[in-house]
Amino acid sequence: MAANEMQRREYLKYAGIGLGASTVGLAGCLGDDDVDDDLEQMDMIWTEGSMSIPVALAGSERDAWEREGISLETTVAGYGRYSQALQSGEALINNVNSAIYMNAHRNDGYDMKLAGATETQVNGAFVPEDSDIEGPEDFEDQVIGIPPRSSGTSMIMLSLIQDEFGYEIDEIADEVVETDPATLWNLMTEQGDIDVMFQFTGFTIQGRAEGSPVREVFDPDEYWRDQTGNPAIISFWGADADWIDSNPEMAVNFLRGWQNARDFTLDNTSDVVDQFGALAGFTEEAELNEFESTLEGGALPDPEDWDEGLAQSQYEILEKMVDNGFYDEVPDFDEFVLTFDELTDRA
Repeated sequence: MAANEMQRREYLKYAGIGLGASTVGLAGCLGDDDVDDDLEQMDMIWTEGSMSIPVALAGSERDAWEREGISLETTVAGYGRYSQALQSGEALINNVNSAIYMNAHRNDGYDMKLAGATETQVNGAFVPEDSDIEGPEDFEDQVIGIPPRSSGTSMIMLSLIQDEFGYEIDEIADEVVETDPATLWNLMTEQGDIDVMFQFTGFTIQGRAEGSPVREVFDPDEYWRDQTGNPAIISFWGADADWIDSNPEMAVNFLRGWQNARDFTLDNTSDVVDQFGALAGFTEEAELNEFESTLEGGALPDPEDWDEGLAQSQYEILEKMVDNGFYDEVPDFDEFVLTFDELTDRA
């Protein structure tokens, strides 16, 4: 396990935030012992190491949701619990990635609507610093490491590379190694066993940090901005379809709370990163600096940015995932997407 992953887990244990199945809420940080009985009670589940945990906690400490009439309890959980937060009824509106959204419709027969963008795609393809590889055009005959294909990161990156460069990775690679992000980092930086790796957000920020032993050769967000003028979104605000149709005002208030938290973070990025950066997995100064730059660089869309143009551009990515064979079809856009203006009009 990479050193920074060990440090992150030790920090989380020290902070009293559970890992895996035995997660605990962060209610003690939020001051909800003094909750106004008139506030609507809501829960939000984040997966451990999420880039947005510092945003949520900084906002909660400053009553970002309370000002919108909501008492919010935030829980940091393992991926399994997080990915089922809506289907289990633990949350009514929650951060979801594209895989959770698509799987809910395909596998679970669960009606989930997208009502906003949470984070842009902070993922990348990396090579050793001294590698001759300059981009996906050089991936042929290389040993390529990727996170599980079921992850949104792998599905999106593989689909965009196939769209731009015209190949399926299994057809051109010497070998494809499919494993978790920490192991990929170790295989490249410690063992030298892979030539290219695709990475999740935490290790992407680590890879981009000053002094990193790796170099980025493909940025899907940058690619998608060049293609469409819109960012590639890695996670969204998903909501139970029946609930959001019946409670548009509460959904708007929730998104306004997130907007308050986001705005505070962008106005006080250095302080938020210093206080909460370790909860996103960053402890080294260079990583914290890169994390700060990432937040300030547009990684947190404003809820009001979720208009038809941005939403349609994300559906284009989902359609490329269908073209790449990950899914059979995309959920109907008009039925399962609510823009911010549509939602506020209903409230």
